[in-house]
Amino acid sequence: MVGLEGTGAWSGVTLNAGGPFGGGAGFNLSLKNDYIATVAGRFGVAFDRVLLYAKGGAAFTRDKYSADNGLAGPLAGSASGSFNRTGWLAGGGVEWMFMPNWSVRAEYNYLGFGAISEQPVTGNLAATPANVKLNIQTGTVGVNYHF
Repeated sequence: MVGLEGTGAWSGVTLNAGGPFGGGAGFNLSLKNDYIATVAGRFGVAFDRVLLYAKGGAAFTRDKYSADNGLAGPLAGSASGSFNRTGWLAGGGVEWMFMPNWSVRAEYNYLGFGAISEQPVTGNLAATPANVKLNIQTGTVGVNYHF
């Protein structure tokens, strides 16, 4: 069995960090990953009603970066930016046809995006580039209807 598959999902993967900044004010940093999309080839071998498969392809996502110095009034500062990323996907799974036209599957995927230097592009806060490495692991279980 050979096939092509595409997926898309909203993501809420977020890193929030804060800490003391001069005068007791708090520096806030947020890095949010807001979607994940993939396009992959799926290659498998069927044994009666069970399909074992591997998949590989491309992965896409976007990071949103924001920072503020936690100060108010004329000393307030913030910076933000968004960064599209392209990476790779490798995974595999098993699918079982339990009734005519119906199957259930379990799958694992590893998405590698490597590291990039993200420099905020808007705002009045001078922020240094952040070196952000992103790898995502997913596990899914699904029920499928075959037309």
